[in-house]
Amino acid sequence: MLIDGKTKIPKINDANFTTAYNSSFYEGLNSLALLALVDGYTFSINGQNVNFWDGLDALYAYNSATGTTYIRFRGGDNPNSKSLSISDEGSKAVYISAKRYITIQNLHLLGGEYGIDYVSVNYSGYDNVIVENCTIESSNVKNYIHSGSRGITIRNNTITNSYLSPYSPGAWSSGTEYIHGVHRHIYEFGKYRIGTGSSETADSGTYLIGGPRDNILVYGNTIIGCICGISLFGANSSAYNNYIEGTSSVGIVISYASENSSAHDNYIVNSNIPFRFQYVDNITYPNRINYVYRNKVYIPDAGEFIYVHYGTTGPSVATVFIYHNSVICKRGVYVSTYARDYPTDGTGFVFVNNIISSSGTCVDGYSQMVSQADFFKWDYNLVSGYYYSKTAAVWAPVPNNIYHLSTFWDHSTNPPDFTDIAGTEVINAGIDVSRAFTLDGVNYPALPGISSSDYLYSPDIGAFEYGEIIPPESHGQIFNNDKKVFMNGKQIIK
Repeated sequence: MLIDGKTKIPKINDANFTTAYNSSFYEGLNSLALLALVDGYTFSINGQNVNFWDGLDALYAYNSATGTTYIRFRGGDNPNSKSLSISDEGSKAVYISAKRYITIQNLHLLGGEYGIDYVSVNYSGYDNVIVENCTIESSNVKNYIHSGSRGITIRNNTITNSYLSPYSPGAWSSGTEYIHGVHRHIYEFGKYRIGTGSSETADSGTYLIGGPRDNILVYGNTIIGCICGISLFGANSSAYNNYIEGTSSVGIVISYASENSSAHDNYIVNSNIPFRFQYVDNITYPNRINYVYRNKVYIPDAGEFIYVHYGTTGPSVATVFIYHNSVICKRGVYVSTYARDYPTDGTGFVFVNNIISSSGTCVDGYSQMVSQADFFKWDYNLVSGYYYSKTAAVWAPVPNNIYHLSTFWDHSTNPPDFTDIAGTEVINAGIDVSRAFTLDGVNYPALPGISSSDYLYSPDIGAFEYGEIIPPESHGQIFNNDKKVFMNGKQIIK
């Protein structure tokens, strides 16, 4: 990666120097062709005309055959007038292999392909590695944790992408807003630039790769503008108290190898898919259980709150408990079209005590799958939007749910006032999940992260107790009376 002062200049993947990345936007355009595009060059995304250089200020490419580097600035500046330094695209700002008891703190890591690359010692005990209070700006994975790692903590860091302009990649959709077209363009170009990896491996805030890795904690981080925020694998791992904004693909991935892991108390803003559950039908890791709770999500114009991803192997072999979340979204839950078999063992997704203010379809995808009682259990939720039908509100007849066809939160306010519920519908309307409970004749154990002492009286529906003026500080990010968002005492949205 080239650096001009503190300005990072992204590098197009070397493999694309002669052959373009397989993208509908850049098909047939190699690196030199892209660099030659004039400032006024536009193309169409979902009927929107987007300028190629929107969201990009400079690029460079490398021809390995001749050893020549080509640089282009958006405004046509002469590269010879710049003070350029280089951090090799394949470089790792911090690389640690087979070491234990390492603390990385108070560093500003700028440039390179990887920020921190950690290869475990594969010891039977804990690696005891801590990454804290760092600012990490690399072009690909910011925290790259390899297989076999145990006992890794990534906390209180600022993690951003390597793009140059004030445009964040952000959420993208088929909406009419011009900025969405820019966001999708940056998402596609990010994968073109980095390579052909999947959304969680290309430009990730924290990515856990390979075989089992356990007891990974990712918390208190500010992650802005990556393609993917956090990708969790392994057992007993958690992503919590993170502020995630503008991830153009996924906020948090919970993989097929995740077991007894959780994502809670996160604040996710304008990310295309806040939560993606990967390969829930993967039989290599059967009977796994994960938890998503007390998160606040604001994605009014794009994507879905939860994406349930299937391969082609069969029914779900995972159980996910989703409870006490507050969500403003365009679409609530989407199940991929590979969902083809009915689950028969009671596994699936259990939604309780959530508020989901959807402006469209609250549950969508493969209609036979989402209509199966064994796969989706909805109880004690306040929801709006349609249930896998865009023509009528076809909801399962569960009396404990509260349904609205239209939205009940202001979808135009950012940050939203999650405490502003019309009336008192959610107060004392939930079920106590801090104790064993029963839904539709199925007995469930007490769920983690919730104590009966958290409730003022009976449980409220949503991410916190709405009977209080200010949500409890123990519940992660909070609003003060001026509706400014704070996390761990630090103001993150004004």
